[in-house]
Amino acid sequence: MLLQEAEDTLVDKAPDFALACGFVPAPKRHAVRMLFCLYAHLLAIIHQTRDPMLGEIKLQWWRDVFEGKRGEGEVRSHPFASELLEILSHHHLPPHGLSDMVDAMTDFLFDDPPEDITALEYAYGRIYSVLIRYASLILADGQDSGPAGVAGPAGVAYGLTQALRNFALMRKGATLMIPSSLLQQAGLDARSVCKQKDKAQIISLLQPLQNLARQRLEEFKTDFVQLPVSLRPAFAVMGLVGPRLQRIEAEFQSPSFDPDRPFTDIGPLRQTFRLWQTAVWGRV
Repeated sequence: MLLQEAEDTLVDKAPDFALACGFVPAPKRHAVRMLFCLYAHLLAIIHQTRDPMLGEIKLQWWRDVFEGKRGEGEVRSHPFASELLEILSHHHLPPHGLSDMVDAMTDFLFDDPPEDITALEYAYGRIYSVLIRYASLILADGQDSGPAGVAGPAGVAYGLTQALRNFALMRKGATLMIPSSLLQQAGLDARSVCKQKDKAQIISLLQPLQNLARQRLEEFKTDFVQLPVSLRPAFAVMGLVGPRLQRIEAEFQSPSFDPDRPFTDIGPLRQTFRLWQTAVWGRV
């Protein structure tokens, strides 16, 4: 896979992270962008593969790369994989973090929702928290990288907000990321939730995820102020979480709430402004 292909996939599949790259200092921008490109590429595999087994084979290849199970010649013939391993080595980042991310995203290939909220948080932590933490380590360049736990609630808050935003797509066949325990509490299952029209029941189903996203966001805000200023750009995407949660909360309260209609996102100019506020001024 060529590097330009990877960057094109980033813009297409993970526009939040693509936009956030613009606030990373130029000397570190390429490394952070390649890290985000990996996430986008894995997401593309999930979205474009109809056969879960075929998708699992493709993801297994990446797992093998990060676990050192692929030959040097094979990795060198894949410019994107080769570049990622060089970045990990140069910045002294452990490959197992990305291997864990591949593991977490492999579950997205299958129809089984996570067992409970803890399992969902764990999955988002292995994906988004790892992305953010590794980006902050790249920016730190061996210097003070701040409290290691800051990225934990950040990634979970971002992931939960994405799940809420994508609920309409889940009803249309996308991977269901609503925990089984919540479905059972609402008297639903993976099949019936896609047909349920009772707005109050849908809101009661999603409310715990919204509350948890808000809780994790507040935890992140408390720790974010302790970070060195130079690391703020690694957390730029967190500037989008608060405004999006406000939109979701407002739509829950609206008489016109429609579970089959995607939640209205904030406009592109405001997105850029929010990313800038977080990356430059540390405002979330």
